Amino acid sequence: MTANPTFSVLTYFIMTSALHVGVFALMLYIYRTQKTYPGFGQWTLSPLIQAAAFITYGLYGITHPIISTLVPDLLFILSSALRLEGFLLFFDVRSSKKLVEMVRALLLVLSGLFATAFTAIDNAHTIILISSCMVLIFQALIITLLTVHAIRSSESAVWFLVGCHGLVATLCILRILNVSVYEGASLASSSVHMASAITLASVASLLVSVGVTILNNSRAHKDLALLHREMEGLASIDPLTGLRNRRGFMQVGEAVVTLAARHDKPVSLLMCDIDHFKNVNDTFGHDVGDRVLEAVAFAIQSGLRENDIAGRLGGEEFAILLGDTDISGAETVAEHIRDAVSRIDQPLGLSSTVTVSIGIADRHEGAPDLKSLLRLADEALYKAKHSGRNRWVLMPSPDPAQFIAK
Repeated sequence: MTANPTFSVLTYFIMTSALHVGVFALMLYIYRTQKTYPGFGQWTLSPLIQAAAFITYGLYGITHPIISTLVPDLLFILSSALRLEGFLLFFDVRSSKKLVEMVRALLLVLSGLFATAFTAIDNAHTIILISSCMVLIFQALIITLLTVHAIRSSESAVWFLVGCHGLVATLCILRILNVSVYEGASLASSSVHMASAITLASVASLLVSVGVTILNNSRAHKDLALLHREMEGLASIDPLTGLRNRRGFMQVGEAVVTLAARHDKPVSLLMCDIDHFKNVNDTFGHDVGDRVLEAVAFAIQSGLRENDIAGRLGGEEFAILLGDTDISGAETVAEHIRDAVSRIDQPLGLSSTVTVSIGIADRHEGAPDLKSLLRLADEALYKAKHSGRNRWVLMPSPDPAQFIAK
């Protein structure tokens, strides 16, 4: 006694549909619980729509042809359109909203034409031929979009999706050729051929679902890494002045000084302190004090090169590390900063000019690292404070007796 081939095909379709429903449930869980991007919702619906298409295909020979032929083909066209829409949104293609509207309009037009053809043509193979061409159109659009993005980004997940949709397009072409060559054959005439076709189509669909999930997770990981870098950057930046804080200055500064020592390059350090800053806070309040700090930080930055490093070490104390700069160059920068600060406009209600005292030190045998430079520059700064303020003092060697006051 032979098995009923229609029943076996239907059973296979049911199993395939159940698998797609499971994929839909998994993607829905990801959509609801994890970070997803525009377009993932469309991708999530696609396997559910394909599950409905597979189950209605399995009803061929059992129900009316409009159910087992027209409905599943329309569902596959809708699934392809949804995936194209998802890629347009995910990649944020220029004018993506207009393009999505065009895709939806194209879907409506093709569906209308398909439904009209179904009522006008009494030939299931012709209907299948038309629907396969429609799906192929959407697959070609998807492959083109993915290929352009893959060339630009070189993302392996995108190339993987190009291959997946290439497989789907190949199945569409084979289906078109099969219908064209075997026009008189029944859709379910061969259980083996039917099972093979279902398996390939199902594998292609599931691979696409895996690919878009990988693509989404890849972007989420990149965004998370970028967020971590931004957080690290914020942890190294003084929020008031925008300069590096002590932690950030020390991290970058140590690397600069180490590199300079390795290549025997000059490097100089300036320590700046705002004169009588405590009186500003006590007399005018911390809001005015903060505005003074911002203005001084701006004046410091105005005299620096792109590779120079400035930081607020705490309170009213600033440090500037000048790479590939000898003492003569450091003197020039120090004078520029001193003069720029003294020229700060006074819309702050202050009764006197803002000034800074600056200590200068350079790298040499007695100051081989950043901590030594900071110590020497701080000693020079102390000398500048006790020599009348609003000036810079040079410390060319670790011997305090060799101060040169300016």
